[in-house]
Amino acid sequence: MASIGSKAFYKCTKLKYIGSNESRITLAKIKTIGASAFQGCTTFTYVNLSSTALTSIGSKAFYGCTKLKTFVSKSSKLNSIGSKAFYGDKKLASVTLRTSKLTSSNVGSSAFKGISSTCTFKVPSKKVTAYKKIFKAKGAGSKIKVKKIS
Repeated sequence: MASIGSKAFYKCTKLKYIGSNESRITLAKIKTIGASAFQGCTTFTYVNLSSTALTSIGSKAFYGCTKLKTFVSKSSKLNSIGSKAFYGDKKLASVTLRTSKLTSSNVGSSAFKGISSTCTFKVPSKKVTAYKKIFKAKGAGSKIKVKKIS
């Protein structure tokens, strides 16, 4: 599977898991996640994108996933997070991104607006300072923590 299309699981309130673990999404070979792909999915708590090929997360991809607590992307190729991608995910408290390719211009407006005010982002050590500035500017709030991946 190369991509998850726009609105593929839009408002799928029965979606509990994809892959082998309940309440988790694990996608090993995904390259792109379309706009609103998981918007309004209110049941899963953990997203583990084990794909090392992921390049983009579309606008509103995880918008309104109100039980989502943890998001992990293992891709070092991720170079785009769309506007409002995680908007309103009020329980999102942990985000791990292994990419060094994000910039202010390729992370959309309000991408992290409405997430937990004390969310911890884990990122490559060379990007801690730059990403902290970007994530705050994209709605994450002033109390977030940005740490290097250990």
